[in-house]
Amino acid sequence: MTRYIASPFPSPLYIGSSAAARVWSIKHIRVSILENLSISDLASNLRLSRGIFHDVARVLYRSMDYVNYEQVQKACTNVRRLRYYTNLIRHINLGDSLEVYLNQSLFNAFPSLRSADRDDEHLILQDQSPSSSPDDPLSFTRTKMILWERYHDSLDIACGYYFRDLVGHKIPMDEWEVDRRISYTFIYEDEEYTSLSANGESTFVLNSFYKCWNEGTGLFESIIDELDLSCVLTSRRLLREMTDIYQKQKDGKDISMPRKLRLAIFEEDDNLTCLTEVFSGILEELEMYYYFTGPVDGQPPLTTTTIHSFFSKSLNWSIGNKLKSLTVLLKVEELSPDTRGSLDDLNLDHSDKRHLLNLEKFTITLDFHQLPTSQKSLEGVLDRNPDMSQIAKGMVAMGGTGCVYTLDATGSENDKEVGKGLTKALKVEIMRLWVDSPAEIGWEHVKTK
Repeated sequence: MTRYIASPFPSPLYIGSSAAARVWSIKHIRVSILENLSISDLASNLRLSRGIFHDVARVLYRSMDYVNYEQVQKACTNVRRLRYYTNLIRHINLGDSLEVYLNQSLFNAFPSLRSADRDDEHLILQDQSPSSSPDDPLSFTRTKMILWERYHDSLDIACGYYFRDLVGHKIPMDEWEVDRRISYTFIYEDEEYTSLSANGESTFVLNSFYKCWNEGTGLFESIIDELDLSCVLTSRRLLREMTDIYQKQKDGKDISMPRKLRLAIFEEDDNLTCLTEVFSGILEELEMYYYFTGPVDGQPPLTTTTIHSFFSKSLNWSIGNKLKSLTVLLKVEELSPDTRGSLDDLNLDHSDKRHLLNLEKFTITLDFHQLPTSQKSLEGVLDRNPDMSQIAKGMVAMGGTGCVYTLDATGSENDKEVGKGLTKALKVEIMRLWVDSPAEIGWEHVKTK
């Protein structure tokens, strides 16, 4: 006689034959449903069925606050059960707990841990490639630990020693390799720097900042994900420094550049296009924005490059094609309705590969600060702006077919609404541009009857 031994953990498959039951029996769908439940609902369902106990526990304990883990420790008297819960934790947030250090020892206390964070510090475990002997679990190379940090500092501090937060808590362990990176840095000019830099960029602080950037020291000694320079840098000096950095990288020197850079530029010599060209070879995302420093007598406007001058320049992307997202700030000239065609002389063909960057996102922020108040309303902007078809033509010539195009506004009566109106008009013109463009191999324009 055949004997069947029942499993101590009944399968969720044996729950009926209805459509809902069949959907529930598919594990990845079941887990997705559980992931959308609240913590309290997950805790309630933990003892509902032995068949889904493991699925619920994996979702519930995957990510935890340390204060909640301490409560689990007190409530769970079964050592084996507590060890099981502990092994499920993949991410832990230490919060304000001072009893636990954010360092290598965490990965001993939580065997399955992949990441941990506290405030602006984030720790990630990254396994190195195994040796040629996969059968031996001890034959792996050293394990790399990536420590992400966030900073909000002034320019002078950015030139100094940047790994200062965890020095007292580090535990030296030869089997670990610690790679410190910066997820986001906000660099601003303080009152002392502003007063010193009133006569230009010849201050010691700014010179030291550029020296650190160019030599890969201080802040730039670490890998940076995103850098926000909330201070105005002149375009002439910036172009010179970035060209020097690009050339050194080309020659093989390892200079850390952020993946994304946000900055405000004080324009000189109408060289915004040249700056964009240089940045295209060393950055993935570039965002230029308007930074208001307050009214200063005799201070020239920050934005001088117009839509016409930006697109009429001879673009040269031979420097590199690393850039994927671009936001530029362009000046809107005072126009009358009879000068709307001022961009018609631009010879920009959207199929001309010499101009093409193949961007994923391209945004132009139009600066209306220098226009009369009567021209800053949505109606005034749409009525007096240069021909939108020419703006669309210029943007598509750079971004290509797989790009998201947007027009933003600054200095208008209602920047948000003006931006929406401009973007809507831009999209209409881009669609018209595609429809009117010559057919290419593999595509056919189909006209409805």
